[in-house]
Amino acid sequence: MIKYIVVPGYIKSINDNDMHWISAKELLRLHNVKKEECIVVENKFSLRGYSEEYLLSLKVLGPQHRYK
Repeated sequence: MIKYIVVPGYIKSINDNDMHWISAKELLRLHNVKKEECIVVENKFSLRGYSEEYLLSLKVLGPQHRYK
């Protein structure tokens, strides 16, 4: 069952101020989810064919800063 939309992308490092690419594979690992539970946004057509209501019911996983 699909539970997540995975959106890889860039994030600015809080350590060195550089931009770093976080891949879909890395996001899956960081969030400890299986690829089978996800729609991975690889291009602008990745979400084609899904209703807006269905997509809004899924949790979006993307690069983000974690503060302690």
